[in-house]
Amino acid sequence: MAKLYSDSQHNWLWSLYLLNLLLLPGLAAAVAMMLLWRYGVNANGKRVLYAFMLCFFLLVAVPSLAWFSLAHGALFWVFFITYWVTAHASCILLGVLGLVRRFH
Repeated sequence: MAKLYSDSQHNWLWSLYLLNLLLLPGLAAAVAMMLLWRYGVNANGKRVLYAFMLCFFLLVAVPSLAWFSLAHGALFWVFFITYWVTAHASCILLGVLGLVRRFH
């Protein structure tokens, strides 16, 4: 199997991570997972994989659990929207810091 250069893989994976959060949810994640599967997972790939798993948990699993277990009153929507915006912004910040980590 061909190996990507570590720097190139690092940049592409974090860019796909951010693209998944900002423009193409699901599609960019599928491409990133395909690249990780095809070219192997190095230390940079593990960080991106953990970031994908963390954000899946924060942005899909926890809100789904809250959606199906709580009543949908006004207070629910206040907390739900506040949580979603905060978690999404945190995941974006994680991606930006992962991308620029290489350049320090």
